[in-house]
Amino acid sequence: MTNFRRLVTLLPLPFVFLACETNEVTENIVFEGDYAALFAQLDHSDLTVVGGAVGSGLEVKVTSWGTAVATDKAQDRLDGNSYTATAEGEVVSLNSRSTENRAGVDFDVRSPEFLSLDVAIASGHAHLEYLEGTHLVTASSVRGEGLIGEIDAYAESGDNVIAIWPYENARIRIETWSGDNVLTLPYGLDYDLTIVGDPEYAMNVEDLGFDVAYASGAAYVAQRGAATIRVEVFTSGGDTTIYAD
Repeated sequence: MTNFRRLVTLLPLPFVFLACETNEVTENIVFEGDYAALFAQLDHSDLTVVGGAVGSGLEVKVTSWGTAVATDKAQDRLDGNSYTATAEGEVVSLNSRSTENRAGVDFDVRSPEFLSLDVAIASGHAHLEYLEGTHLVTASSVRGEGLIGEIDAYAESGDNVIAIWPYENARIRIETWSGDNVLTLPYGLDYDLTIVGDPEYAMNVEDLGFDVAYASGAAYVAQRGAATIRVEVFTSGGDTTIYAD
């Protein structure tokens, strides 16, 4: 009987780093006048809205881009983008469409402080700063800082990170499908708080001056005063954190 021994030598293969090419075009659009709301129905887009940056009207910077390992392919992807930016009455509307995955149209908006948002982004991130109004936002992830009013934020594949001072009788609702919920609220307002967290992840709730608070598993409910500010937090696939400011 003959014994065979196999010797296998693994030879390192050279790594090939492919540099990506990005082609882009930009357009600056100015809407003069007074507007109460921004409506956005976007495809592959990141949206940034900064309130208090202008005294009146809206300034919109649009960046349409395509990325590939070859310039001509990047241009083909860029050419598959389309968008519109229009105004009617007190509403400015943004729309975008992209036929390729590695392409998109990003919007950077500068507005007065008072502006309400109705935003739906199929694939992309929403970033809101220093806005007062009522906001309905669906995106891959939602970040809001220095907000005043109400918000309903749904993050489909990332985190919600929201800091807001609610109106009296406001409703605050944030939900994630696969990410963290981080909500910062002012201490001492009349809250009616309900949290449904993910039992496989952490939950941390700072005291907002609650009169009563109950926790059971991944659920948490608390109230203070007249409980006129309804706060609902639903988390799947991530941690839940409530901060007192």
